[in-house]
Amino acid sequence: MDAAGPWAAILARTAGVEEDLRELQPARVAGHAVELHQPDFHNLMAGRDAKPAVLVCHWPGIYYNGEELGLEIFQEVVKRLHARFEHLRWMKLSEIARYWAAKELTRIDWTEQGLEIFAPFACPEFTVALPLELKQPPRVVSERQNPGPPLRRVAQPLHLEAGTFFVRANTAGAQSVLCFHLPKGKSRVEWART
Repeated sequence: MDAAGPWAAILARTAGVEEDLRELQPARVAGHAVELHQPDFHNLMAGRDAKPAVLVCHWPGIYYNGEELGLEIFQEVVKRLHARFEHLRWMKLSEIARYWAAKELTRIDWTEQGLEIFAPFACPEFTVALPLELKQPPRVVSERQNPGPPLRRVAQPLHLEAGTFFVRANTAGAQSVLCFHLPKGKSRVEWART
C-alpha cells in the first residue's frame, strides 16, 4: 500500500481539514488499499498467483504525539478491508520474509513417488501448487514425522491452512494446492498414483 495515503490523512486531520480521503471513504468498497488489493483477489479466485499486499506504517505516525491518530486511521483501513475482502491473512514482516525466502531457496524435485523437498529452514503454512488433480489426500513425510497424517481436502482456496489441500479442476487443466508446515531439511510429499 502506498504509505503516503495514511500520512496524508494524519496531516489533513491534524490541520483541521475535514476531507473525505481515499483511504477513509464511507462506502467501504473503494479507496487506494482496495484498488491495490482487488487484482490479487481476482487472481486468487481464478487460480493464478496472488502477491502479498504490505501495509507499512511507522510508530511515530501511529502514535502522533500521543494522540494515536495514525492508529485510529490504520484500524479503520483494516476494518474496511475486512468488509470488502474475505481472504485476508495478516502476517508480520518476519513471517512474510521467511515464507518468501523459503519459496526462493527450497529445492523441490519431482520423483515417481511425489516430491522430494530440500529446505534450508522450516516454514509454517508453506504452499505448493501441482499441475494435476489429486484424487487421494497426500502426506508429508519428514525425518521427524514419518509419515505425517494425510492432508485434509478443503472446498475453497480461502480455506487453505496447514494440513490441507485444495483441488481445482476446470477446462484449462487441473491444479492441486497443498498447504503444510515445511520442515527443515529433507522431506517428501507423497500421493497415490491413479
